[in-house]
Amino acid sequence: MDSSTRSATAALDAAVRRIRRIAPPDAPYPGVRAREGDDEVLLVDAGDLIGWDGWRIDGAQHVLCPRDVMRRAGGHEVVFDDLREPLDRACGRREEGAHGWLRGEAVTAIVSLVRGTAEMHEAGLVAAAGAWWIAADGRPVFCCGSGGADAGSAADAAQELVRRIAGATDDRLVRLAAEEVVEALARPAALARRIGELEAQLFEAAAPQPITEAPARASRGGEPRDMDDAAEDGLGIAGLVGRLVDGTLAEAIAEAWRSIRARLPCSRRAGRRGLVLAGLAAAVLAVVVGLSWPAEGEGEAAQAQVPRASRAAGPAPSLAASVAPADPSPPAAEVGTEDPVAAAGALLAEWDACSGSCAEDSGLAGRTREGAVASPSRAVGLVDDYGSVAVVAVEAEGADRQLLVIERVGERWRVRDLYAAGGARS
Repeated sequence: MDSSTRSATAALDAAVRRIRRIAPPDAPYPGVRAREGDDEVLLVDAGDLIGWDGWRIDGAQHVLCPRDVMRRAGGHEVVFDDLREPLDRACGRREEGAHGWLRGEAVTAIVSLVRGTAEMHEAGLVAAAGAWWIAADGRPVFCCGSGGADAGSAADAAQELVRRIAGATDDRLVRLAAEEVVEALARPAALARRIGELEAQLFEAAAPQPITEAPARASRGGEPRDMDDAAEDGLGIAGLVGRLVDGTLAEAIAEAWRSIRARLPCSRRAGRRGLVLAGLAAAVLAVVVGLSWPAEGEGEAAQAQVPRASRAAGPAPSLAASVAPADPSPPAAEVGTEDPVAAAGALLAEWDACSGSCAEDSGLAGRTREGAVASPSRAVGLVDDYGSVAVVAVEAEGADRQLLVIERVGERWRVRDLYAAGGARS
């Protein structure tokens, strides 16, 4: 190797810090997990990808494709976005642990399965085998050539996963939309024409949330499981309330129950289960009454303004999209712009100025202003654009990163939802 080649190789190695070697089932291909700048990546020897179907994919969002190829001593390595785990493993953990899928997570997963299958068909890879994985940013992607001898096509695997996800979701709208998706996946050639229709149904069911890493149920062997059983009954109570009250309120109740469950001590006394459930039922009733009771003096007008459940856009793809500093005071006219990033910046500037008296049609009224959206040095970057609905990331040094969902209504944009980047509602 001559000196110039050694210098180039050394420069590339300096830009990438190798962490450890990994192989299936912990990765779709044997390789090395590494850090490239702020990103964790997967490095795979190019020699192991000879004849790989993924070379035919370029620029896909829901099919794994190379982000770069780097030279090293003795060959080349292909750089991929890092991957968290197979999607079917995540399904299994939720099924075994009785955690289920949040509505937003289910929508994220199902929309990604539809889009990835359509991308595979567009590339002429309808029959190519592989497996669905969850990327580090919570975005499901199809990995060609992974999954072993039993791996199926993107469409076949997606059908089974959609059924499992819907089966572990207690939301009726998500389940109905999932039935349509399963039917559409049976005909991949016509899938592209139906994407808009299918996504509209899913977006109507819930706003996007990144897929989180749900823990498996703790096992205590043959010991009594009174607290686990109480937890299941508690989730059943929350689910019942969810069918009686608005979806947003139901999510708040479920979140409260998860918080309660995390703090409850394990007990072997069967009588404790009854006390836990009685306390939980009382707490749920208090939450329902408290959140639905109008403020003093507001009467019927206040009841009419109780916010409905959020019914907004698509999957939670990569947050690595380019992020540019927001204009600290964009003109109000930009709220009606075609550019969702400019519109988001204008809405945030409007929020800065309205100080608790924001216009109803802005979607800002009554929202808690904290985290990155409240920082004067915030930066806004596009995550995904669905036309009339968009998801942007809002970041600021020293503040929690957030996902802002905005929608276009008539001539202006409004805020539909605001989440912590990890998936919690802000």
